[in-house]
Amino acid sequence: MAEVAPDFFWEEAADGNRNLRHGTPDRNNQEVYDGTTGTMTCYMPEQGTNYKKAICYLNGFTGTAAFDFPMPFTVAPLVTGVSAGVTVTMNALLVTAATATTGWVTMEGW
Repeated sequence: MAEVAPDFFWEEAADGNRNLRHGTPDRNNQEVYDGTTGTMTCYMPEQGTNYKKAICYLNGFTGTAAFDFPMPFTVAPLVTGVSAGVTVTMNALLVTAATATTGWVTMEGW
C-alpha cells in the first residue's frame, strides 16, 4: 500500500483490519546481514492476508544471504529492483552477489 503521508502509515491489526497510525512503523523486525563486504538490510512492513510487501537494501553487498519472510507470500511475489543474483520464492529472498551490489529489492503480492 502506498505511503499516506510522511508521518502516517497503515498498520495491520490482529483482527485483519487496517489502522491509520501517526509516527513511524516499528522497525524492530528489521534484519541486517553481513556479506563478505557490505550489508543487506531487510524488512517486511506489510504482512496482511490480502497484501504483503518486503524490502531489502543492498549496500555494497558481496556474498550470500537469505531473508526468510516473517509472513510467507501465498503466490510468488512481484520483484522489482536489483535482479542479478536474486532468487525469490514464496518463503524467502536469496541473494548471491559476486561483485559489490548496491540497490533496493522490493517484493509485493499476497
